[in-house]
Amino acid sequence: MKGLVDVNKVVVIGLGMTGLSVVNHLLRLPQSLDIKVIDTRNTPPGHDQLPADVELCCGQWNMEWLLAADLIVASPGVALATPELVAAAQAGVEIVGDIELFAREVTKPVVAITGSNGKSTVTSLVGEMAKEAGIDVGVGGNIGFAALDMLAQNHELYVLELSSFQLETTSSLHLAAAVYLNLSEDHMDRYQGLEDYSQAKMRIFHHANLAVYNRNDLATKPTDFTGAMTSFGFDDQDYGLVLIDGREWLAINQQPLMPADEIALVGRHNVANSLAALALADAAGIDREAACRALRRYTGLAHRCQLAVTKHGVRWVNDS
Repeated sequence: MKGLVDVNKVVVIGLGMTGLSVVNHLLRLPQSLDIKVIDTRNTPPGHDQLPADVELCCGQWNMEWLLAADLIVASPGVALATPELVAAAQAGVEIVGDIELFAREVTKPVVAITGSNGKSTVTSLVGEMAKEAGIDVGVGGNIGFAALDMLAQNHELYVLELSSFQLETTSSLHLAAAVYLNLSEDHMDRYQGLEDYSQAKMRIFHHANLAVYNRNDLATKPTDFTGAMTSFGFDDQDYGLVLIDGREWLAINQQPLMPADEIALVGRHNVANSLAALALADAAGIDREAACRALRRYTGLAHRCQLAVTKHGVRWVNDS
């Protein structure tokens, strides 16, 4: 591992799964660090799993620790606009998140997914495509495994779901490809408006080799991106659909790939999700035949438009 340059004192804000993954990652680094944890909850989850030499402040902020830190690692649920973090930033303390620590250490290809809806489905689907192709893949981020915990497994490929909260504190994540799926109002208690929320999500493209956007939701198209771009949507451009003998096919640059009705995922929105996943799979070097096999097999995340059974020509869908 590379370690952190000119850093000795690190304060981790927020415990739980993400906070613990940060602490464990810092302890694996080649340098000896002074690690402290602050959590404003009185009994934060994971407190009993901290090593004895990691100090923990519960139930309140500790400004002395914050202002003395060389680096603050904030959990996604803690807004950068929090007064205590604003004071630390104004004092010159660098504030990052767990994904930024991941970015500074990862040496294998990474693809990432953001958007208001469908992130988890596309993330999981790309992971299934990679597995079908025989690739040792780590799937996580905002779902499943914490990114830093996966980093310790040294996978061949990483597929990350990234929320706007995670992207706020991420500045150097180099990606083989990134996709912004769609935009709708969410987390308006944290953002000044829809544009502010979208700009946080746009950060996913900052160091991407390929930007993938939704042609049917042009709010997802980056306006200042100078790298390669492609898109997905319901017409026949880029990753899209073509009609052959009255039957819709998934297509890439108008070249048919597989019938859309053979996708195991249910719903029109999952046709779009499948096209987005194919774009990422291509960028990651995943074999297309393997990707199509995964599309025919993967029925989705539990309780999310998941095909339960087909009986007497009727499909029963679990969307509980």
